[in-house]
Amino acid sequence: DMERGNILEPVAAEMFTEIYGKELFEIGWAEIDEFIGISPDRLVGEVSENVKEGLEIKCPAKNTYAKYLCNNQLPVDDYCWQIVQYFVVFEKLEKLNLMLFRPENLIKNHIICEITPETVINVITKIALPVSELVVKAKIRFAELKKALDNKVIELTAPKF
Repeated sequence: DMERGNILEPVAAEMFTEIYGKELFEIGWAEIDEFIGISPDRLVGEVSENVKEGLEIKCPAKNTYAKYLCNNQLPVDDYCWQIVQYFVVFEKLEKLNLMLFRPENLIKNHIICEITPETVINVITKIALPVSELVVKAKIRFAELKKALDNKVIELTAPKF
């Protein structure tokens, strides 16, 4: 899938430029510090510190693309953490175009989801509860594992006569 995406990404980027008349550029890697960064597919406009628009390209498998055609919110949910990363790293970003590209689909070979900071807030709000529930479940599981390990240590270190 990644190899397919690498092959099709330049084709999708060219199509985006043709359709929207926006010039794209690549930068490779952008970071805030040594722990937080992103490798954006493309940025829109001219190279500058005040990037306002980006392009993330996905080339999904046939079944996944069919799901995305039926529900444009699904890809935003599926890639929410990568989308958030764009807005974290590029603090002046006003819009991210999430382009879903499947050239084999003769009826509709691409979908564009325009994502704004407000979209990100809505997505994060929606997933915040499930994340907090996962944290609670993880804490319970870690407590159970700790108890099991403590019991095993007691068993292994108890004197045997």
